[in-house]
Amino acid sequence: MKFISMLRSSLKKEIHFTSLLPLVMLVAGIWLFPLDILQRDLSVMPGDKGDSRFNNYILEHGYNFMKGKVSNYWDAPFMYPEKNAIAYSDNLIGTVPLYAAFRIIKCERETSFQLWFLSLFVLNFICAYWALKKWTASNLLSSVGAYIYAFSIFILTHMNHAQVFPRFMIPLVLFWFWNWIKNKNIKSFYFLIAGIVYQFYCGIYLGFFVAYILLFVFIAYLIAYRDKELFKWIKEGKNIFKHTLTIVIGIILLLPMFIPYMEISNRFGYRNFEEVLSYIPTWRSYFAAIPESYSWRFLTWHIRDQSQNWWELFLFPGLIAYLGILLFPFAYKKASNKKELLFLLVSLLLVVLFTLNINGFTLYKLFFNLPGFGSMRSINRIINAEIILIILLTVAVLKVFENSKWSKLLMLLPLLVIIDNSTLYWERQYKKSEVQQREKETKERIQKYITGNKAIAYQHYNLRGQEAYSHLDVMIACQDLNVPCVNAYTGLYPNKYKGFFNGEGLDSLTVWLTANNKSINDVVVVSEDNARFLHRSYVKIKCANGKYLKIDKDHGDKLIANGVDQKDGDLFEYAQIEDSTSVFRAANGKYACAEYYDNGLMVVNRDGIGDWERFKLNKLSDGSFVIKTYTDNYLSLEKEGTLRSIDKAPTNQSTFVFETPLYY
Repeated sequence: MKFISMLRSSLKKEIHFTSLLPLVMLVAGIWLFPLDILQRDLSVMPGDKGDSRFNNYILEHGYNFMKGKVSNYWDAPFMYPEKNAIAYSDNLIGTVPLYAAFRIIKCERETSFQLWFLSLFVLNFICAYWALKKWTASNLLSSVGAYIYAFSIFILTHMNHAQVFPRFMIPLVLFWFWNWIKNKNIKSFYFLIAGIVYQFYCGIYLGFFVAYILLFVFIAYLIAYRDKELFKWIKEGKNIFKHTLTIVIGIILLLPMFIPYMEISNRFGYRNFEEVLSYIPTWRSYFAAIPESYSWRFLTWHIRDQSQNWWELFLFPGLIAYLGILLFPFAYKKASNKKELLFLLVSLLLVVLFTLNINGFTLYKLFFNLPGFGSMRSINRIINAEIILIILLTVAVLKVFENSKWSKLLMLLPLLVIIDNSTLYWERQYKKSEVQQREKETKERIQKYITGNKAIAYQHYNLRGQEAYSHLDVMIACQDLNVPCVNAYTGLYPNKYKGFFNGEGLDSLTVWLTANNKSINDVVVVSEDNARFLHRSYVKIKCANGKYLKIDKDHGDKLIANGVDQKDGDLFEYAQIEDSTSVFRAANGKYACAEYYDNGLMVVNRDGIGDWERFKLNKLSDGSFVIKTYTDNYLSLEKEGTLRSIDKAPTNQSTFVFETPLYY
């Protein structure tokens, strides 16, 4: 009797443990993953200063649309005067209300984005748990599977792309699909179509991937179950009408979103398949772990020779996720639900096989020319949907062992899955206060120049290497000020815009505006240097001695011509100012100046542009230049390799060749 009493007590504790497990796993996952990225005081933002802030901009735009501040959702006020600007990237419409809820309770823009980010992890876990519990009726396995779905290490690969985080619909869609075909449940078909539509509105990439995966899941079902009754059931009575009407309604609901994207596709066509190929996973991708991983960092670097975009192909979800594949042969022998296991395995294999890059060959090319698929580049993101098939297989396989002698080992899974997906550090993050300060300074500068509702065209002091961040500063500042701007960062750019994105010069601005039947008078040009420039480019400067110009590290800020080749020479930003003069900025971020108090010695130590920092260039017949300083003297090369402005007329030591850099 004592033994029976102890057994009952043990069982009660186990039941109590597993009933609380989903909550424990959710709290642990939030604490160890997204909240650890953001820090407990929410001082850090997830991702980088580019895509992360762009997604924040889109969500804020949606909030402004809900408030009535924006009349047309698709015509976001960046990349002026381009219409339909939102359709150049993801739209995030489906989760705008979630973000708006935090704005309504007076959270600031960045904090609302952080809370939106946290909420998506919660929703991803809850929806995965619900679907898995419906599928397996196991608290333990559903909790472990939901943890992998919401907090797996592969998610860090996509940390810069917040548009793939709203994926809580995917487990529900898979469950509704299963319930529809297996149990002939028409209500599940209604939910299925509604879920697919909503997933498209949450993120168009994942919407297409879900549809793509369901095709193979359907084929796998026919292979495993050979269910001849399914088509008979669909055709009988009112079922054919109900299915057809539901699909038609789903398509109608998608049209308001698809039409703007179709307009962009018609203008630009599909992507080059060679560009897409480098983003398609190889078999090694599924065994390549992020470098931040605690347990699996040694699986990071073997993929570097597989693709030019290898850092996008860390798809390893941890070892626990792969237990379904590893233990499948043993489970299949013991299982009473062999068809279900076979169905899940074939589903996964078909999806992987048709989205695999095998030495440049891929079956995905069969789908590339289908509407929508040819516009997508980052096929590696399919793992965000594909992972639910990996988890379903693992949970179904482990379920076979739940009542065996191995059942006690399954109780270790919650701890093991946490260790399996733990990290050493966070790399993809940035300080919230830093970007807020940048945006504030940009906003204050723009405020001085606002003229009615004229668009702002902003010229940055330093653009090279941080084009995305700089343009986003302007976009966000102008969004706060409720004025349009020419500056833009997005997923795709229309013809004749890229020149302004890369250089911000008046020449490229004029080209862009003219192509859109606008002129320079329709915008307000704001320059951080207080000197509007016509053109900006980056050059290596070859001097009369055949050597390349660089900063003399032994003598502070002097320039010296002793670079043995172009790679050895410094890169200079060369900008032509509106008054026909030119300025040079060196690798140290300072402007060049012929120092008046040092007999015209050429140095690079100026933070801004004044008279001494301006030069007049004359181009010679051989393509070289002579450079005149503010004193009307010419720059000439001295024996030591330094430059000095002392000659009243050019000499054979006064010529300079500007070369397009082969090396940055």
